[in-house]
Amino acid sequence: MILWGTSIEGKSTGFETYESQQFLRLGLNFDKKSSWHRVSLIAEGAASKCWISDTPAEHSLFIAGSCSSSMDLAWYFYRKNLLPEWGSVLAASQWAGKGQLGRVWFSPVGNIYGTLHLPASALPHSNHLALLMGYVLVAGLADIGVEAKLKWPNDLIINRKKVGGILVEQRGDTCMVGVGINLVSCPGKLEIRNQQSIPSACLKDFGIDIEPLLLWQHLVKTGRSVFNTIIMSEIADVIANINESLAFIGDHALVEDYKSKPLEATILGLSPDGGLKLLTKSGVHITHSATVYPLAN
Repeated sequence: MILWGTSIEGKSTGFETYESQQFLRLGLNFDKKSSWHRVSLIAEGAASKCWISDTPAEHSLFIAGSCSSSMDLAWYFYRKNLLPEWGSVLAASQWAGKGQLGRVWFSPVGNIYGTLHLPASALPHSNHLALLMGYVLVAGLADIGVEAKLKWPNDLIINRKKVGGILVEQRGDTCMVGVGINLVSCPGKLEIRNQQSIPSACLKDFGIDIEPLLLWQHLVKTGRSVFNTIIMSEIADVIANINESLAFIGDHALVEDYKSKPLEATILGLSPDGGLKLLTKSGVHITHSATVYPLAN
C-alpha cells in the first residue's frame, strides 16, 4: 500500500502533515499498527511525497489525495511500470472525475473514486467489460449485505436510485476500470445533467456506513475472485446471470440511442450478446449503445 501525496498542494514533506481530514475520511489512519517508510518511486524532485506501508497487502494500492481523477493517476503509474494487473488507485477526491461520454463525476471527499488495472484475460471480453464489472461490483456489495442492482450498462442502483457508476478505458492491450460509489454524499437535483435521469443517493441514505478504503479493498479482493470465475464461463451463461441482477426489468423507459429520435419502450432484459432488449411499438428492439431513463409507472 503506497501513500501518494505529490498531488496535494500546500503541504510540507513532513509525514505528520498527512493526517488530514481527506485521508482520515478515506479510513487511512497512521497508527502504531502500520509502519510507513519514505520512498522515491518516481524522480520528481523535492516536491515528491511518497510513503510505503509495511502492512502486507494482497494487491498493489496507491492512495492519493485530491487529484484530477483516479483514472488519470492509474494510467500515469502504469506508464511508469508501477501498477501491475489488479493494482489500483483510490483517490480521496477529484477535480476532474470522469463519467460516461466525458461527463464530470461528482467527487467530494468521503466517497469511492477508484481505478483498477484489469488483467490481460479481460481483453477477449472488451465489448462487455462495463456490464461484467457492474456485475462484479454488485456481487461484491452483496457479499457485505448491500443489495444493489445494475442499470444497463454501467450504473449501480439501490431502491431505484443511482449510487455508483463504472467507466472502462482501453488503450492498446491494457484495460482500466474506473469506479465511483456514493458513500456519504451524492449530487443534488440541480447538479444532475438531465431532468429525466433517475435520482442519486448514497449508501449512508440506506443506513450503510463503511469507510472508502475498507470497502475498496473488499471490492478488489472479491472482484478478482468473481471476475476469474466469469472469464472461465461461457459468455451467454454469464449474461443470463447478470440479467438476474438487472434493474428496471418490466419498466417503461425513454431510450436515447444517439442514432434516431428518443423512443419509449418496455425493458425486457439482456440479449444473449449483452445488449438491452426493449419492447417498442414496432416490436422487440435490441440496443448496444444508449442511455435509458426509466419512467414513473
